[in-house]
Amino acid sequence: GPAAFPTALLGTLGPQEAALYRVEKVSCDGTKFTVNSGETCSGYHSACAGVWFFCCDKAGQTCSKDKSSLYAKDSCWASYGKSCDEGPDPKPSPTMEPGSLKVGNWIKTWKTNMLTPGPLEMVICFSGWAKLSTALGECERVKGSMPPGSRWLSIGGGNCDASSGGSVTFSQEILQDFLDNIGKVDLSSYQGVMFDLETNSGGCKAAIAAGQASKCGASSGTDYGTSPSAGMFVQAYKAVQALGKGVAVTWSYQMPYCMDNSAEIVNTAIHSDVVKVVSPQMYGGGTFNGNPYAPEVRNGNSKVAYTDYQNVKGQIWPSYTLADGAYDTSKNLQTMETMQQNMKDWAKA
Repeated sequence: GPAAFPTALLGTLGPQEAALYRVEKVSCDGTKFTVNSGETCSGYHSACAGVWFFCCDKAGQTCSKDKSSLYAKDSCWASYGKSCDEGPDPKPSPTMEPGSLKVGNWIKTWKTNMLTPGPLEMVICFSGWAKLSTALGECERVKGSMPPGSRWLSIGGGNCDASSGGSVTFSQEILQDFLDNIGKVDLSSYQGVMFDLETNSGGCKAAIAAGQASKCGASSGTDYGTSPSAGMFVQAYKAVQALGKGVAVTWSYQMPYCMDNSAEIVNTAIHSDVVKVVSPQMYGGGTFNGNPYAPEVRNGNSKVAYTDYQNVKGQIWPSYTLADGAYDTSKNLQTMETMQQNMKDWAKA
């Protein structure tokens, strides 16, 4: 899961969203461009992930939290932190066409390394805990260290057990607790909930029985409870939606690697009208890796392929690990774009 890696989430805009952020062309590398009538600061920030603000000959420093004004025909450039008085500062980062990419970041609660500079399209607070109160508590503890951007709460993780011992996986009991309490907690700081669907009770037990406990971070003697059904997760998705929050799901490669009902979990999520983002974790460390998981007893011998995503109702935003553990957005953006393109080419082949 994302617990072990500095991870960026990269996605494509849908046609309706692209229309909201329409700009003719904006240079994100610090070179000057001309403002066209009707363009907006939100459009520029959507096109140029990680830009702090923009500098313009007429408008001055703008598209920041303190000022948001643009003048048609004005000459502007993107700034990644340098004062506008210092003039344009071209950087070796690509020029982003509008409606092309969104960049987000998984932020680990125990090591809040982050992509800089912000703001980011999606900032996912990841603790690795499946229990709502624990995950929320961990994220509230570090919220002052979170980068600017649309904040999401992650529930779940990549291991069956916590490093300190005890189950952190999804069970009927854990998910029922989520359903009982999601309407009672304060989610005002969050745009949505990201369900990290990698392990469950049955998968952890199956891994131990098959001598594959280490594959799932499982320990014999742990009480994992009973696996929740895919239908129970649908209830959880709808409970989040009912609060006016977004719903997203993620898993390792093409399916949960340690859930004994992986195929049902995937098929239910990708065909759901509620789930707006599906983020397969592609890892890679700067190089695209299309290696899928094989059917195993711990994933219910599921035969899930990326071709099953063809009729997905939400958007697919793959998560990649960054090159050499680096956290600079401008340095990583070209690498992420390359991995994204390689994934598309691979998927078409």
